[in-house]
Amino acid sequence: MHPSWLAAQTVPAVPIGEMTTGRFLAEFERANRPVLLRGASAGWPAVARWTPSYLRG
Repeated sequence: MHPSWLAAQTVPAVPIGEMTTGRFLAEFERANRPVLLRGASAGWPAVARWTPSYLRG
């Protein structure tokens, strides 16, 4: 792990609508850099289904 990754606010956050496969590969995957994809899970059924009471069982 690169030491700079431990500093606050170092992981870029990119809205999922602005990310392309090419951009991801060039800027993040090939460079071995982390990225937070904002909104990537918004349409997942679990987002609505997994409430605190659901997760408690």
